[in-house]
Amino acid sequence: MKTLNCIAHNKRCAPKKQLGATLIGLMIGLLVSMIGILGSLSLYKTLTKTSVDATFDTKHDGNAALTLSRSAYEIQSAGFGLKEVEAGVVNPHLSIIDAQQLVWRTGGVINSEAADVTCKRLREIEATAPDIKAGVLGRKLILETTDNSVTATCDDISLLSGVAWDDAEVEILNITVLSRLNTAYTKAGDLALIAFKLQDTDGLQACSPYGMVPTEDQTKLIRISHFSSTDINQSTNPTVRSLSHDVCIGNSVL
Repeated sequence: MKTLNCIAHNKRCAPKKQLGATLIGLMIGLLVSMIGILGSLSLYKTLTKTSVDATFDTKHDGNAALTLSRSAYEIQSAGFGLKEVEAGVVNPHLSIIDAQQLVWRTGGVINSEAADVTCKRLREIEATAPDIKAGVLGRKLILETTDNSVTATCDDISLLSGVAWDDAEVEILNITVLSRLNTAYTKAGDLALIAFKLQDTDGLQACSPYGMVPTEDQTKLIRISHFSSTDINQSTNPTVRSLSHDVCIGNSVL
C-alpha cells in the first residue's frame, strides 16, 4: 500500500511505502518470548522440586531425631525394680529379638521379691489406616506393654524370647505410638528405618551412665540407628544407617 506525502500545497506529491512489522520480525519476537517463558517455567520447576525435597528431608530427619530420643528414654527402664538373679542363671532382662524388635522387662521389688513385672516391646511396623483399602501410609515405632493380669508368659525369671507377643491369648495392655513418618514425607517406602544392636564391649571400656564408673558386666550398651534423608537420597536400597545413638543402661541386674 502506498500513500501520498505532500510537502507543500499545490505541489506534486511523491508516493512513499508504508513501514510496519514483517513476518520475519514477528517470528523472531515470538521465538524470544517462548524462550523467556520456557526459562521461567524451568526456574519454577527447579524451585518447586527443591522446596519439596527440602520438606521431605526435614520431616524425615526430624522424625529420626524424635525416634532416637524417645527410644533411648524408654529403654532406660529395662531391669529396674527387679531383684538380683541367682548365680549361674542366665536371665537377661533386655533382649534384641531382631534388628527391628527390642524387648525388656521392668517391675517393682517388694520385700526383696519381684512384683508387678511388666514386659515391653519396642518395634517398628508399617503404619496403616483401616479406612484406606490396602493402604500403607508409612512407618511407625510403637511400644507394647503386656497385661500381667491376663498373660503368664512375662515374669522375672523366664527368658524374654518366651513371651508370645503375637499369640491371641497374650493381652496387650497398652500400645503407644512413639513416632510416625507418613509416606507423604519420606522417600523410604517400605524400608525398615530403625535398627537395634547390642554392642559388643569385650575388651572395651564399659560405658558410664550419669558419671558412674561401673565394671563392664554392670552395664549394657545399646546402639539405635536410623536411616537419614541423605542415606535414602543417595541410594534406592541403602544398607548403612548413618544416624545412631548409643544408650548406656546402668542397671546391675541386666
